[in-house]
Amino acid sequence: MKRNAIALTGGIGSGKSAVGNYLRNKGFVVVDCDQISRQIATEPQVLSQVEDLLGKGFVVNGQLDRAKIRNVVFCDKLLHQKYSQIFHNRVKQVLIDIIEQSNGVVFVEIPLISAFDFSWQQIWLVERDLQTRVDAVVKRDGVSAQNVMNIVSKQQIATNYTVKIDNNGTLDELFKQVDSLLQANNLL
Repeated sequence: MKRNAIALTGGIGSGKSAVGNYLRNKGFVVVDCDQISRQIATEPQVLSQVEDLLGKGFVVNGQLDRAKIRNVVFCDKLLHQKYSQIFHNRVKQVLIDIIEQSNGVVFVEIPLISAFDFSWQQIWLVERDLQTRVDAVVKRDGVSAQNVMNIVSKQQIATNYTVKIDNNGTLDELFKQVDSLLQANNLL
């Protein structure tokens, strides 16, 4: 059964958050899976699992040392899979709870759409050229271009998308595409 949820997906720096924020401003429910993951990362069981996997130096004062984790996890495929699995099932359950409690369509910002099996109403893929993505993330997060490329290499971009949104222009052009999709889906 398809749920009343539309996925907003794309690689790091593609513009998922820009689309999500635009939809929020229009009054839609938008769930950010990265935010859910950050909330889950404060749970004692999750912190313990991360320590067991990576070691005590990766959890400091009850919080994940995200910079240290990013530098290690995205350089090792097996470690990345194990680390991600700690979060995926829990994120999925929180997401299902939110969708089931909502009356209308729910938009879900989700970088790794392949992370778990889910029955989406539609999948909207936000695309942007690679160098622009890398430059944006380096500026936004204060990390190296190599760090961003390590993340890019681990992300599997959706191939089963319903719609592709081109984010290589201006924000106005991006938002016009979103408005057209909302109209086409009778959501405006």
